[in-house]
Amino acid sequence: MKYIEQTGTGLTRKQLQRIENIAMSSCHEIGWRGGLDKRDNDREDFPEISIWGIQAMLEAAYKAGLEDAGKEI
Repeated sequence: MKYIEQTGTGLTRKQLQRIENIAMSSCHEIGWRGGLDKRDNDREDFPEISIWGIQAMLEAAYKAGLEDAGKEI
């Protein structure tokens, strides 16, 4: 989980872990490679992801943001 330690996004460790979990559960390729950490390898850093996979990740992240903000979906 180097991704979590290397990002300077201003997000908490818990929020970054949640994003990584969303990506890994929504996309087989990301789950297979073991997370969002940078590998410096084009084949692993640029996986093919379907549009519906990206949509699923974005929807899950949006819902997680709403939950964190204390709003109902």
